[in-house]
Amino acid sequence: MFVLLSLACTTLCARLPTYKYFVIPDGYVETDIKEEIVQNCYNFSVDLVKKFLDDFTGPQPIVLLHAWNKKGDDGEYFACEVMRMKLKYLLIVHIPNIENAERKFLHSVRILNEETPSGAHWFHPPSDVLEIVMKGINEKYGNDVQLRNVAVYKTVMNYHKYGQIVIDTTKGEERMLFNIKLIQKFGEKSFQISSIEQIY
Repeated sequence: MFVLLSLACTTLCARLPTYKYFVIPDGYVETDIKEEIVQNCYNFSVDLVKKFLDDFTGPQPIVLLHAWNKKGDDGEYFACEVMRMKLKYLLIVHIPNIENAERKFLHSVRILNEETPSGAHWFHPPSDVLEIVMKGINEKYGNDVQLRNVAVYKTVMNYHKYGQIVIDTTKGEERMLFNIKLIQKFGEKSFQISSIEQIY
């Protein structure tokens, strides 16, 4: 009986969230969510992620909870903590020149505890996946497209293994965001690209 209870407790605890708060990277300072620049970054990022992330589609509201700001040599970053359907996400927006704040780019999207109820896992992609993805992008858009940051990487198992990776890239002075769908068929050892879409 004790063993069964222990196993049941272990199984239950494994499904409970491990963390309640995001670990905010060094250099970020909390800022008022009512500030105009924060509201603009929040609206920009929410409108953008709805175009390619299923987590944000549907009528449920996306609520802004907290915001942080970091100033760096390459501009400013605004991190917006949002909640949708009891799940918390961190949307980070990059503004290269705060004097031209209309020019914004998505830097990354993170989810608290790196897992959704649907079984999708969010984490950093292994090097072989990045190589496959960048090769596909370079073949389609040119070898001068360079990786800047991985904005999203998530996978889910449904007989086959499906992946989605969103890549922030540069091409000269131009910034480009790509949404790439991946599939690793049952029994195979690596992902294959099923589609590449340019978001901007």
